[in-house]
Amino acid sequence: MYKNDSVVYSSQDKKVNFICAFVELWRQLYTNRAQVLVSIKKDFKVKYHDTLLGMFWAIVIPIIPMTAYMMLSSIKAINSSTDMPYVFYIALGITLWMFMSKIMRESMMAIKKEKAILTKTNYPLISIVFSKMGEVLTDTMIRIIAVIGIMIWFQITPDPMSFILGLVLLIPIFFFALSTGMVLSIINTIIPDTRRLFDIVMRYGIFLSSVIFPFPVEGILGAINRFNIFNTYINAFRDLIYHGKIFDLSLLGYTIVFTILMTFLAAKIIHYMNYRVRAYI
Repeated sequence: MYKNDSVVYSSQDKKVNFICAFVELWRQLYTNRAQVLVSIKKDFKVKYHDTLLGMFWAIVIPIIPMTAYMMLSSIKAINSSTDMPYVFYIALGITLWMFMSKIMRESMMAIKKEKAILTKTNYPLISIVFSKMGEVLTDTMIRIIAVIGIMIWFQITPDPMSFILGLVLLIPIFFFALSTGMVLSIINTIIPDTRRLFDIVMRYGIFLSSVIFPFPVEGILGAINRFNIFNTYINAFRDLIYHGKIFDLSLLGYTIVFTILMTFLAAKIIHYMNYRVRAYI
């Protein structure tokens, strides 16, 4: 058994600035790290405990979206004008898209899924959110292994420094998805239709974010898509891994700055709503 160090809140939480709110959330997460790990293990076991093949599904399910679009490409249902092997293009795109979209969705639904815990205890929201990240990270690792296999098959050898920078780029990508998901979790608790609207946006968004095929960079559509953070991160990551450089460094810089601001804003909102959101569930 582990010691229960859950943070207890009251409705009289003092006001803090954005940076202090961010630090406080990470302190709460560290304090409750044991409970978070237990929740991650429990969710994983519950998902596969009644299946005949068990871990087989844990490995196969994450790569199904990748193989589906690869099959469409092989029968010429989808054409790509990219200069890199299309199988690699789409595998990397799907991996990043699923990484971001799943973090956002799991974060958004965390409060609803753990309604019983939140209504009976003072367990912090940030810990609830992170307890849902285990499956996301596991699925992503499996997809990354598949991508590495594709790179070996096509003899794609990334520059070591560019590869390291690509891994570093996953940090702002993670925080963008997490902070967006946490804000949506609060909105979804108050306005339940948020989840349905999110699903609609994401189903169309995959075609607008250079995941399956390159999106136009010129004209009105290209100008509008410069504000598409998914598109910016996916293209920047691909460029680093395959070309060894980022073609639009200034756009990526602006996107990372926006991500930092979004992260602090989300921390402030979650800190403020830690206690208050329980009234809506």
